Amino acid sequence: MTSQRRAESLQMVPIAIAAFGVSEIEKRHLKTARALVGASKKSNLSA
Repeated sequence: MTSQRRAESLQMVPIAIAAFGVSEIEKRHLKTARALVGASKKSNLSA
């Protein structure tokens, strides 16, 4: 995979979203953003 330095429409960029409800977050004891990323499959968090 290579990066591109140009503006793109968000609708044209492939992205996956995982949603967690409050009860699921509390049940899994997820306290940080990194913990949320770890709870979802095939995820990556970079800053």
